[in-house]
Amino acid sequence: MNPSLLPCPCCRFPTLSEHGIHEICRVCWWEDDRQGDDCATEVWGGPNGMYSLSTSTTTVTCSILAKASRW
Repeated sequence: MNPSLLPCPCCRFPTLSEHGIHEICRVCWWEDDRQGDDCATEVWGGPNGMYSLSTSTTTVTCSILAKASRW
């Protein structure tokens, strides 16, 4: 794990070199478009389509839990 990486706003895994530069998370494929927790329920369109940050976070969390239950 690279200690200089920042957490993705969607999956919280440390995958981003910098926040808000439209970098794509290698874990959940969220494009960091500066949307944060303060506006997580808003749908901004753009690179993340019709998904809000909170919807994507819930989807990613459920997916991770489902995969973990199969291990």
